[in-house]
Amino acid sequence: MKLKKLMAGSLAAAMVVGNGMTVLASDASSATGTGSAFDHVNKEVTSVTLPTTAEVANVFNYYVDPERLINSAETLTDGTAVDKNNDGVYFAHPGAAEVPATPASVTAFSLAGGTIDQTTDADSDDNPDVTITLGDTTITATTLTYDGSDWKDGDSNTVSVTINAATAPTLQNGDTITVSPYVAGTPAGAATYSSTSEAVEFEGRNSVDVDVSVTATVAATAGGKDIAIVSSADELAAATTPALLMTLTVGSDSKAITSDAAGVKATATVVGKPNNFAVTANTSTNKFEYDVRTNTDTENGGTALDAWDSTTLTLSGKTNQKDVSADGMTAPQINLTWTIGKHQTTPPAPTYTEETAYGTWGGNDLWLAKDSSDGFSSNSLTVEVSDGGTNYTALASDKYSVNDANWVSVSWDNIAEALGGEPSGTVYIRVTDGTTRYTFTNN
Repeated sequence: MKLKKLMAGSLAAAMVVGNGMTVLASDASSATGTGSAFDHVNKEVTSVTLPTTAEVANVFNYYVDPERLINSAETLTDGTAVDKNNDGVYFAHPGAAEVPATPASVTAFSLAGGTIDQTTDADSDDNPDVTITLGDTTITATTLTYDGSDWKDGDSNTVSVTINAATAPTLQNGDTITVSPYVAGTPAGAATYSSTSEAVEFEGRNSVDVDVSVTATVAATAGGKDIAIVSSADELAAATTPALLMTLTVGSDSKAITSDAAGVKATATVVGKPNNFAVTANTSTNKFEYDVRTNTDTENGGTALDAWDSTTLTLSGKTNQKDVSADGMTAPQINLTWTIGKHQTTPPAPTYTEETAYGTWGGNDLWLAKDSSDGFSSNSLTVEVSDGGTNYTALASDKYSVNDANWVSVSWDNIAEALGGEPSGTVYIRVTDGTTRYTFTNN
């Protein structure tokens, strides 16, 4: 009996243990995690609103008048009045645009003792069949009142009114019509003239700083009679025949335009406004995007956009006062091309420690070192020469040598060759060794 009980106990224990290790088909014994990656979102937005073709169509057209004929006549040849200036160059600035007149119109009414009332537009909410038109759309009254027989304005003048309705309402004393009064228009303003063109704006929509660069080139007209282009006020003052100084200005960067084929370039930076942008999910494409924020309503938890930055482009001109030859004169065409790109930071110029070099002549060769006993710290050196110590010319690497002790040897012949001939003054030889420049003065 004891043996049977012991066996039963052992069997029960085995069943418990075995039950703990049973794996059913619906239970997992492992798992897999699948990764998802998001594409790069470009946050360097360099968008700038460019002027349209229509906006720049005539902005940079100009008249040049060396004889100051416009000043004398105070008009162009077609009789257009012109404000004279002392520069002799004229760019047109359009006058104010025409503003058309606004006719009087009905905005609200209350008829039949108030049983037909409309306060939002000229179609009755209470009776959709009712509309009202004015016989005179030049009235300046704001309210018309029915006196039992006619509609009157505030000065008791009768105003013709037509009430359109499927069933004509029965008017009562005191019925009113509210009017948006007539507003007279203004004609287009006359153009004005200045020696500086109208400014053309480039407004940023950018998250990073952007450079707006404009290149100006000169295209000669046929016939070879163009007025001469000069590049400075001094050249203009010295010219004995008609000459023209044209200046390109972008932001605060001004450059005199020249006849050089490559032209001149002026650049201004439009500051980026990263606070105006945000990353959002595009549920249509299932991608993240970086764009201008739309949550700008401050009353609903949004943040107003920062003011966008912008820059402007102008041309200005000046001519000397000289007689034009009997053969006549033409003016060249100025071509402007602009480009937009991410702002490029110019690395700062290196800072050097200035020291005096040791030098000694050995025949026709000059030997240079840091001092009488020590050569330079390296053999990677730059050697320059100057006649007078202001403008330096670098020597080609085959025009000097460096020995094992890092002493530099340069011949007088190579020095003179680099200077374009025998020097007229004191010769300076400068050796740059890392961030230290050693200068030897040969008196």
